Amino acid sequence: MGDYGTVAAGLAETLCTLAETRYGVPRSELLYVAALEPEELRDAGAQIPGDALLEMVSYLLEQSQDRALGIRYAEATDLRTQGFWGYLFLSSLTLRQAAELLVRFQRVRHRSHMSFRVEGEWAVFERVPDANVPLELRPIVGDAFLASFCVHRRRWLPASARGPMQAWLDYPEEPHHRELRELVGGPITFDAPFIRHQVHVSELDVRSPVADAHLQHLAEVQLERQLADVLARTQIPDLVTRVRTLLAARLHEGASIDQVARALHFSVRTLRRRLEQRGLSFQGLVEEVRFAHAVEYLTKTEDAIERVSERLGYGDPSNFRRAFRRWAGFSPAAYRAKHARTPGLRRARGD
Repeated sequence: MGDYGTVAAGLAETLCTLAETRYGVPRSELLYVAALEPEELRDAGAQIPGDALLEMVSYLLEQSQDRALGIRYAEATDLRTQGFWGYLFLSSLTLRQAAELLVRFQRVRHRSHMSFRVEGEWAVFERVPDANVPLELRPIVGDAFLASFCVHRRRWLPASARGPMQAWLDYPEEPHHRELRELVGGPITFDAPFIRHQVHVSELDVRSPVADAHLQHLAEVQLERQLADVLARTQIPDLVTRVRTLLAARLHEGASIDQVARALHFSVRTLRRRLEQRGLSFQGLVEEVRFAHAVEYLTKTEDAIERVSERLGYGDPSNFRRAFRRWAGFSPAAYRAKHARTPGLRRARGD
């Protein structure tokens, strides 16, 4: 499934418990598909391979056929089972403090990047998912992330202190999302060009009834150590990240595997083999990087489709149009008209 770094063992423990209690799927089956031993989950704060958790989610989704799995997972989550990361969140004085600490220590728990900022009357949480998460699992992960926030927000704040909430998700709406709409209690935009949710700024400084400064300090000290370990392990970019970076710099040239292998001091055969070990292919990464850059150019520049095609290394714009339809289900012009951030971009030249 790719190189997804490490995640807290408590996340896998929660999934195993959910599998047994709700779906009747033995934890032994999940541990088997993830190649994990039971003792690896005994310390909730310990780290396990992120790929292992994704294998477990994929297997449970296949067995349960429950598209609402992400929401069910969020409902089952107890932050006390998430090690020091969970205790840090629970012991925070306010939602603002919890959000700032969540961003600071997020790499201890997962590799998705989340930012937090205040824009006028809104406290904005925006997430960039890890590109290694398979496409079929991204809605499950996205549902779980948003639903978890909603569940813990309700536990954190009394109804009288909760203001309006809005959310944007980058995948299509499904029937089970009516539950997610009820949790959010406000508008959700699906098929959005980003992943974001926001609450009224007044919620940020409501004092938590369970704040514990002493516990927070103890958890923070432990997480500082864990973060230092994670950063030490990831100081050298992993192979997939380096390939993506090299591809991005060479898209206009066509980004051949010979060029990239040479830059990495690999033979083409070695590069192919190492990517295959991660469940990836060179051509798949080329298309992934091209699509990401195509979206950037179409939504943030007024470049004509022919210019975008050229920047992505396509000699013939019609090949780019066909590829983009395959990736997004829309022509480049239609995608720009739907997702461009400004009216000027929506009026830019199309195809």
